[in-house]
Amino acid sequence: MSNKPALISARTIFEKRLQSAMNLYCYVEAIANGTWDSISGWEPLHPRQAQKIVALCFMDIVTGLEDFVESCFIRYLAGSTSPNGYKPSLRCGQTSSILHAYQLASGNPAFKVGSHYIQWQSWKDVMEAAKVFFEKGEPFSLLSPLQRDRLLDATKIRNRVAHASAKCKKDFGVISRQHVPKVHQGFNAGQLLIDKSSKCFGNTVPTRSYFMHYWALFESAAQIICPK
Repeated sequence: MSNKPALISARTIFEKRLQSAMNLYCYVEAIANGTWDSISGWEPLHPRQAQKIVALCFMDIVTGLEDFVESCFIRYLAGSTSPNGYKPSLRCGQTSSILHAYQLASGNPAFKVGSHYIQWQSWKDVMEAAKVFFEKGEPFSLLSPLQRDRLLDATKIRNRVAHASAKCKKDFGVISRQHVPKVHQGFNAGQLLIDKSSKCFGNTVPTRSYFMHYWALFESAAQIICPK
């Protein structure tokens, strides 16, 4: 059985999604932080509107990472290689097709792409599944504990952007106070993401906005999962 094509397409799509989000973030960051012109109404956006755009950019790249993880997981099962030729060791053998890989990963022989879905939000669940199909769960198990913790936070921040449930609000409140000690009522995801600090990301990283910290995290995670 020959190997399936390398994962160049999946990697390229995710990189473009990251860059698109970064471009839009850079465009609205100053407005989101509140310039005199934006507060006075001379800018096309109010700071609150710009903060919402930052939050939506973040939501898009978190969702993009989940799509990327799915593409890599499924295609590795089908025998694909990363752009640099990396190929994880399969514990159950190579699947005969992408559909077969979905059926195996989901445990559903009737799985239909586009109709059925596999959840990739929990990195703990991703690693547990990876250990079933790949030796040592690699490459998904190679992320550091700090990277795994921040990916969990990223999912909760994204969920707050997308949902207004009591649980999402509570989870976001906990994460906000971990990142920014002094938060106020009405504190939103956009405000968190434009806050500049290195808290929660280690003492060796530069001080920059949390959007930038998370963006760099997604980029580094992609290199571990699907090395170029």
